[in-house]
Amino acid sequence: MTAPHDTRVRYHEAALLAARDLRADAAAQTRARWRHVAVVHDAWGIALGLRAALAGAARVTVAPGLAYDRCGRELLLPEPVTLEAPGAGGVLAIRAESDGDAGAGRDGVCLAVTAPVERAALVWRQPAELRAGDEIPLGRARAAGGALAWDVTVRRYARPLGRPRIASGIATIPWDRWRVWASAVEDDPPPIGRQVRVDTSEAGFVGTPCYFAGPVRTLGGGIGNLTGLFVSIAEASPAGFTYRLLFGFQTGDLGPVELPADLLARVFGTPAIPWTAVEAATSEETP
Repeated sequence: MTAPHDTRVRYHEAALLAARDLRADAAAQTRARWRHVAVVHDAWGIALGLRAALAGAARVTVAPGLAYDRCGRELLLPEPVTLEAPGAGGVLAIRAESDGDAGAGRDGVCLAVTAPVERAALVWRQPAELRAGDEIPLGRARAAGGALAWDVTVRRYARPLGRPRIASGIATIPWDRWRVWASAVEDDPPPIGRQVRVDTSEAGFVGTPCYFAGPVRTLGGGIGNLTGLFVSIAEASPAGFTYRLLFGFQTGDLGPVELPADLLARVFGTPAIPWTAVEAATSEETP
């Protein structure tokens, strides 16, 4: 017996078509696309954009973008959305909000009796309540010291149709996002440089690649030059790495490490970090 959601319209010459016939045909094609994405590509997660960040003390802004749930449905957010964050924190997720009967049935089977118009809904969940696959995590607000901190490590990215083995980019990061880098060899470590997190998540790496980062370039007409400073990479992951810039062990009463961000920008301009990453193939991967 054929399940109702597998029924397709059969046409013949001079047939009279009603609106429900055209809706049923469109629904069948939509379900076939969902199954293709879910079964062939196993691509649930964030596909494009949907960057989320704190906007003030207790609000989060989500940029436009596209994600897929585990049923293969497209979750499109066409414009930025700002919403209140719960005081106790939680995981912000995107999910399908349907006009009809579509979704995950029993035992993880995706059901779709109709092909409804899909709307993407943003919801807050506690980590234990998140329905992974049906709900795609965009970030997590953590309560810390009376304030909220934003954690992007919970984000789930869709597997690209063709996995990159190599990627590169230039990260332009203003000085106010850089943090002091202190020496780890003393009990009272002095500041020796600046460090910043470089986001490479859009490259779609599954394993941690080998990162290569060049000397920082500066944009905006600063009078200083940072190209001769020592560079190192730490805390590498599939989604990014920490870029460290060594200014020197002896900085004096007010060396470049201690300079405020606006003065660093006037002296050196805006830093731009060129990077390249190479991911090795593993024997467990399927071609």
